[in-house]
Amino acid sequence: MLSRSLHNACDRLLQPIARLSERPRLVALLLLLFFLAQLAVIAIRQPWQNPNTWQLGFEVGRIARNIALGYGYGSPFVVLPGDVPPAIAASSTDSRSATAPPAVVVNHPPIPPTAYVTPPIVLVWAAVFALFGPYSPASIFVLLALQCAFMTLAVFLLHRTLATTLGPRAGGLGLVLLITYPLSWFGTQDMRGEILFLLFLSLSLCASLEHLRGRRIAHLAVHAAGSALAVLTMPKTLFFFIAYHIWMMVRLRRDAPATVPTASAGRPSVLWQYLAAVVLAALLSWGPWIVFASINFQRPVLFGTGLSMQFWLGNNPTVPADPHRSLYANFPYENQAERSLVLSLGEMEYSRLCWKRFFDFVRDQPLMYVWLTARRTFAYWVFNPDYLRPTRLLLIPWYLAYLALAAAGLYRTGWRNWNPLEQAIVIFSAFFPIVHFLSQCNVYRYRSPHETLLVVLVASVAFRFCACAETPNQQPPSAPTAERPPSASRSVR
Repeated sequence: MLSRSLHNACDRLLQPIARLSERPRLVALLLLLFFLAQLAVIAIRQPWQNPNTWQLGFEVGRIARNIALGYGYGSPFVVLPGDVPPAIAASSTDSRSATAPPAVVVNHPPIPPTAYVTPPIVLVWAAVFALFGPYSPASIFVLLALQCAFMTLAVFLLHRTLATTLGPRAGGLGLVLLITYPLSWFGTQDMRGEILFLLFLSLSLCASLEHLRGRRIAHLAVHAAGSALAVLTMPKTLFFFIAYHIWMMVRLRRDAPATVPTASAGRPSVLWQYLAAVVLAALLSWGPWIVFASINFQRPVLFGTGLSMQFWLGNNPTVPADPHRSLYANFPYENQAERSLVLSLGEMEYSRLCWKRFFDFVRDQPLMYVWLTARRTFAYWVFNPDYLRPTRLLLIPWYLAYLALAAAGLYRTGWRNWNPLEQAIVIFSAFFPIVHFLSQCNVYRYRSPHETLLVVLVASVAFRFCACAETPNQQPPSAPTAERPPSASRSVR
């Protein structure tokens, strides 16, 4: 009886939110206010007056600067005349030196090509630098404003995903939770590429679930393009998208007999359509980058060379004593010896050296590697010392509360009853962090896309809890394909 009353009370609380979500103009107004509020925070903080603003985007910024100045897609580790070496203020939670190593200024530096960072975020920065000047106050404002726009669009897409999967109440609840989650505000105040990845991820997720509902070619194309661009933006997410594409094909095959014509009907099967779309999108997005990088380095290059450095930075003899400090102490933009090494060897040879260093460390200290991996897993899921800053302390209890709510909701529902959106987020949670566990996850922003999807998961399980109070004929669709099965005549468009 008490449980029933609690369900009914929660359901009544969702009624105003439902009305909000059912009014598109009100949703648009709320998103506009969310965007403008983020801009207001930027205007109040005035990050262009802080010399450390560019540090989070150091590699991306240097490559974009090189493009804007006509040097091409060149190495971020070459110091140009007038460059200010990295100087990051030390604090109680950040032991990086307040002074940078002496810069080696080259009058006419030959800038070798780079594959350290893949192009999507670099090209955005390069376009802004070309229009407003490299590292100018106007560039800082425009780039941060673009990040706010990317976050706002991602919130809208995730809201739409919830609304189309579970109904307007779930969409409204997700919208409110997303725009009030602290990371939605703090995350846009730093120069970083995770938000662009989140936008592509949200686009792919929304389109894929729409494709499960209606089997429309347009949704499939958007899903394939979004996933390909997301991987190109963050290659370390490849594990997740492989698993996600497999899951999509399993669901498509499971639902195909009743909803989709076979290949014998004169059209390719739904699975072949899906594979063709994914492969084509991958070729169109990755192909130019692979050709460009492979020509520059005269050897095959699939993604970026920075991954090897991340594995070595997180796993070397200096890490056990101080994992946070070691990440920066050995990085080429702060370590003069490493910077000279990468420029003398060349980026590809330096990448091979980093892989060798990493594997040597694992071979020589396997138990230490296991301990570091366990430590990183704990830091990712539970607590990261990088959060011990005034602007991030609020994130700790908020995140832990949401994590507990999501876990409790999923357990209560049972895995057989998870809706497609919940299944997709669980797959993301299982595969997205793998590279971070194995390499390094000392920076809080690495988890930010995961936290955003966690908010969506909380909205889903909370709505399903409240919906239990409804009568059977009022229950929302937990399985969208059963709610609106597409007919054979319109299954392929």
